[in-house]
Amino acid sequence: TGRFPLVLSAAHFHHGVRGRDANEDAAFCAALCARLKIPCVVGLGAIPNVGGKYNNVEARFRRYEFLEEAARDFNANYLATAHNADDQAE
Repeated sequence: TGRFPLVLSAAHFHHGVRGRDANEDAAFCAALCARLKIPCVVGLGAIPNVGGKYNNVEARFRRYEFLEEAARDFNANYLATAHNADDQAE
């Protein structure tokens, strides 16, 4: 704890559409946070396909809904997000 104390928490949203890769991502996040002693919550949301196509708008809505709920549960003052190289629209 320094001059500006920081309490870090983590939240990971599993969209339910990438199968085993997404399961591994969620497990990695949970394990890393456990090893670093960072509280972590993993949310799962089945994003509906529209005409056989992944619904990006619905995914974004559900992801941010989950992240806002996690921030409230953690009593967080700030929320930072991170994305992979293929998802820079936000």
